[in-house]
Amino acid sequence: MEPNNDPVQSSLNNPPSVNHLAARIVTGNSDGLDPGCPWLLIIEDDPKRVLDPINLPEEFQKAETEVWVAFSGMRRMNRCPEANPVWIQEIVLR
Repeated sequence: MEPNNDPVQSSLNNPPSVNHLAARIVTGNSDGLDPGCPWLLIIEDDPKRVLDPINLPEEFQKAETEVWVAFSGMRRMNRCPEANPVWIQEIVLR
């Protein structure tokens, strides 16, 4: 079996850095969630960890988009009860 040198394929399986987590973007009102958050990030390894990306770029505002994301927590009130607000530092498609 030959190694896969395709950068697109390798990015599907490997995060860009150790700071990136695999996540899925969903709309804030999916699955009966409060519509106070327009978009949510569901962390793949911890589906109960729901994040509210305050600065989600417009090109990523599509439901069921799988991404690698690096973020930092924010010290502010939550816009919706089920998600913690975060600031996206970097986001790339998986």
